Amino acid sequence: MRSIKIVFPVLALALSQTVASQSSDRAVKTPEQKAKAVTEHMTKRLNLTEDQAGKVYELNLQRARELEPYAKSVKEARAAMNEAHKQSEEKSASDMRGVLTADQFAEWERAKAERQQRMSERRHKSRDANSKRSVKPPVYQE
Repeated sequence: MRSIKIVFPVLALALSQTVASQSSDRAVKTPEQKAKAVTEHMTKRLNLTEDQAGKVYELNLQRARELEPYAKSVKEARAAMNEAHKQSEEKSASDMRGVLTADQFAEWERAKAERQQRMSERRHKSRDANSKRSVKPPVYQE
């Protein structure tokens, strides 16, 4: 019974860390990298000339630089929200430990881990469905 009390909180923590690390695996791109990627896509899609591609790159770079501060503020807000959520979870577990019996607390932890697993599966299922969805390419007007 004592090992169950130790294993489930550790398991829940490991699961939450795995999910968090998966969401932060994306490389942060500079405005130049973003502009280059968008320009390459547009060049292929629209058969741009070298002159057009150069001008389009400059426009994309300008736009990426304008939007960069907003992307950073969204990331900072998301990090603050994640930290607040983590602290709330820790306080909730501490409070529950004071109210529930050891068996009830272990069951509560187990149910919480199951909920997290189901949410993770739904997220991955949704991501897979979205990646398979037929999306019309953007229409670029002259």
